[in-house]
Amino acid sequence: MSITTLICPCGMRLKTPGAVPGRVGKCPRCGSLLKVPGLEPEPEPEPESPALVDPHPARPTFVDRRERRSSRKGVDSVSGGLVASPRDLETRWQESLLYPLRGDASVALLVFMPPGLWFATVPLFGLIPSMIAGTGLSLFALIFLFPFVLMLAIVGGHTLGYLGQVLVTSSIGEIHPPRPTSWALSEIQSTLFRWFCALVLGVVVGGAPTLIYWINCGEVDWLDRIVILDLIIPGLAYAQMALLATLIHESPLAANPVTVLQAIGRVGWSYWKPCVTTGSVLLLLVLVFEGLMRIKDPLGQAVAFLIFWVLVVYASILVLRWLGLFCHRQAKDLGWFPGPTMDAMD
Repeated sequence: MSITTLICPCGMRLKTPGAVPGRVGKCPRCGSLLKVPGLEPEPEPEPESPALVDPHPARPTFVDRRERRSSRKGVDSVSGGLVASPRDLETRWQESLLYPLRGDASVALLVFMPPGLWFATVPLFGLIPSMIAGTGLSLFALIFLFPFVLMLAIVGGHTLGYLGQVLVTSSIGEIHPPRPTSWALSEIQSTLFRWFCALVLGVVVGGAPTLIYWINCGEVDWLDRIVILDLIIPGLAYAQMALLATLIHESPLAANPVTVLQAIGRVGWSYWKPCVTTGSVLLLLVLVFEGLMRIKDPLGQAVAFLIFWVLVVYASILVLRWLGLFCHRQAKDLGWFPGPTMDAMD
């Protein structure tokens, strides 16, 4: 029995054993219509001059087929958004700055998710000074925080799900942002589980050398600080690759050390650019957050935190876009995108 793998524009992969060629079905995640490739090839336009026709034309690449299919759909039917999408993939990071504004789903994420994240985190951020001072939380305070934690899990899980789709669609060469993700609790739980496992496995394995050195170095002096910093940097690079592997393969098992280290070894020194980019964005957000915690006016701090969440969501979409494009350019070296899966949607 033949098994065909279909790739939805939202990034979900569907295996269809024994599917009838030409049959159309719906994606369970976003509801898009997917058609099983037929046996008959698409009709080619008649050439203007027979003398210019190559009797043995080269087979179109995966990127060419994706762009051809996207152009048939039309920009409006795929993305919408506030700005028009370019015809080609970005080649420089500056060209991706307007990427979050190209799609209706990404614009909606920027409009509706920051207020939800802000409402869910304002009480938590308000308790940080008390926790730093060593003041314990009462049972009443924990009960009071539970609804906010639950809301943060739902809104944050949905946001992380969309960010994961930004990575996946970018890694397979999509120009437009993905469609909205599902609000189903099962999907949100699956998303949170994947992100949690990827971060835990990445931080634990990547941070193990740093922790071992810090425990055994005794009193930390300036030389030890330099060594610890040198160990933290490759640890964060390892954690980032573990996250990429988990989200692209949609499985926490992909964050195993063998897959992660092989991927880092294959891409080589070209991996330093996305690491520097991600580290710079994280450092900027940490510095902004530290500055917000110093604001004394409660109302001013609340407004500043709302703007901060808009910045976090916007920066997260950009970072996942840049990382996805990096994986797209390094697809051959990574070996994460097998040929049969890519050819299924030709």
